[in-house]
Amino acid sequence: MKDNLKILVLVLCLILTWIFTVPGVQAGQSWFVLSEYSNQMPRQQQATILWEFAQLSLVDGGFEWTVQDRDKLVRCRAELYFTASGALEQADCYREIQGEEISDARLYNINSLALLNQTLIPGDWLNRPLPFTYEAKKCDIVLYEQVGTTRFANYLEVQDRKISREEALGEGMIRKDLQAGLSDKGQLYLVEVRRASDSGNNDLLLQQLWLDGDNLWFYESKAGRRSWRILQK
Repeated sequence: MKDNLKILVLVLCLILTWIFTVPGVQAGQSWFVLSEYSNQMPRQQQATILWEFAQLSLVDGGFEWTVQDRDKLVRCRAELYFTASGALEQADCYREIQGEEISDARLYNINSLALLNQTLIPGDWLNRPLPFTYEAKKCDIVLYEQVGTTRFANYLEVQDRKISREEALGEGMIRKDLQAGLSDKGQLYLVEVRRASDSGNNDLLLQQLWLDGDNLWFYESKAGRRSWRILQK
């Protein structure tokens, strides 16, 4: 029995050593995002959800994040798969209906926007090189969506602009209760994604507030949802 225990301990030590030393595998990291929902939130669910993004592993240079509701208020989760450069290439979203978990897996163009329209989770991704840097030129993008046998083209415009802390605070993009100290940092940029229209009334689809040189937005707004990244103290 003692010999078996020694063997088990040795095997565990070897596994842990492999995890922390072999290239392509990394110890877990996490961040928290608070999302508030309005008209698109089902009545039986809460209006506020605290999401936990947890990094599971790095495989062949890429990495995976699992996303779940920390307080288990909703029955949905996601597995997000990124390239080594930090581009979202696949999102597997899950929701529970009448006790059965239904999955929705989608692939994304790593050179374009990744919009997760099938979930409550704030996982929309710009798929731009990180750390974030300001792009002065407006970018025109065509996103294709397959619905059954029909393929739709969405024409979008992406524009970065500088934004002051006063404006961000006034618009509720920065929350002092969640993001203390953010106002003491560098230049902020607001990235806006709009649906292109010949009439000139371009619908706003997505907003993300970024800090120059960072790897994750501090604020995101989408129809029916506003989200804030919580700064760890």
